[in-house]
Amino acid sequence: MVATQVPPTLTRIYDFENASSRVSLCHRIDEASGLAATRDGRVFTHGDEQAVVYQIDPVAGTVLKQF
Repeated sequence: MVATQVPPTLTRIYDFENASSRVSLCHRIDEASGLAATRDGRVFTHGDEQAVVYQIDPVAGTVLKQF
């Protein structure tokens, strides 16, 4: 059996207890109601007020796309 290497997940990349690893989100996102991460490292969020999904940069917190 060949061992495969599992890519790191966002929960392993970020130290949620350490304030220095937190990201401030873009002003367009008042409240992130949910977060989702894909296997290739993309991060998506949405709010409850509008039907908009944002793809955000997980390091800078800026909006890359919205739909």
